[in-house]
This record gives sequence, structure tokens and C-alpha cells, in this order.
Amino acid sequence: MPRTIDGFAARTTAHPFPARPLPQMQPLLPQPLPAPQEQAMPAPVIAPIAPPRIYARPAPALRQRRGIPERLQLPLIIGGAIAAGLFAQAAVFGELLVVAYGFGALLWRVASRTTFTLALLSMVATTLLLVVRGNIILAQNFATYTFLLLVVGVITLIRELKKEGGRVYNSRKNIT
Repeated sequence: MPRTIDGFAARTTAHPFPARPLPQMQPLLPQPLPAPQEQAMPAPVIAPIAPPRIYARPAPALRQRRGIPERLQLPLIIGGAIAAGLFAQAAVFGELLVVAYGFGALLWRVASRTTFTLALLSMVATTLLLVVRGNIILAQNFATYTFLLLVVGVITLIRELKKEGGRVYNSRKNIT
């Protein structure tokens, strides 16, 4: 088997993903020494280009995500939606639910835009309850939830402003 300059066996098959065709290796045969009068330069031997090592570095280990298993997520979401629907009809339970969300938003650092989106959805629900169903009491409950969600959104926005040093969504500096 032919060998390369560094003594390793020359590759006889191409790499599975060659970038370019590999040159064919010629076996190195002993050459006769030139006569002392001639000072001929030996022909350079071209070593094959080694392909990049795919497995040079081990892949980083995947971190296990902690959370709710996937098979339990849908039943919990459905159960939570049913509970929220029942709590939405009683003003006290709904307000307690929004206050609990507010504490959770502060504790787990929920983005303020998420809270404002929930307030917008609550405002749309208020409009739909008034126009479609004509249920004034339930619409008043959702209007209260909208107000409380806006308060929670402003509090979380203030927290984000303090964290960012006065600027949340704008990276430009004040020019004055």
C-alpha cells in the first residue's frame, strides 16, 4: 500500500463529501542519485489535502429542559381554560386570577408586551360580549380585567425600564 510523506497509508477511496477531486498518489520509488556534477532538484511530492475533521470537537450536551411534559400540556391548557371561563363569570375570582398573574409576571419576569397583549384580548372580549351576546355584567367583568392587566403591564414595563437604564425598545442614544 502506498504511503504519504508522513508515513501514513495513502487513501485509496475518495472522501464521502469531496470539495474537489483528490489527486492520485504515485508510489514513492527510490530514485538513483544524480551524478556529482549535476545538481538537479528532486521533484516535489504533493501530499493529499486532508479533509476537515468532522469529529474534531465533541458536540455540546443538550440541556434537559425542565417543564411540563408534552402529553400533559394540552389537558392542562383545556382545564385552565375551563377554570378561567368559570372564574370569569364571578368578578372576585377573576380579579384574584389576574392579581395572581401579576405576581407571577413579576416573579418570572414575563415581558410587558405579553401582558399588554392579554389586556388587548380582554378588551376585544369585552366588545364581543357587549355586541354579540349583550351580556352587560360579563362585559363589565372583562373591562375590570382589562384595567387590571394594563396596571400589571405598566408595572412590568417600569421594571424593564429600570433594568435597561431608561430605554427598553430603542437602542439610539438621546441627541440633545
